Amino acid sequence: MRNRAKRVIRECFRLRSHTLGGVDIVFLGRHGLAGQSRDELRAVVNAQLAEIEQCAGC
Repeated sequence: MRNRAKRVIRECFRLRSHTLGGVDIVFLGRHGLAGQSRDELRAVVNAQLAEIEQCAGC
């Protein structure tokens, strides 16, 4: 499970890294993560990265 989550996070970050700038991001796993599908996990990660993109220029 942990490896799957890491792969999804890396993939999402790689696809958006050009818009994030030079920021450090830490993802913490929470309860319920194991029950999510790859698509659900990808949607959550992309939503979080979108929020970070909006604040990157702050």
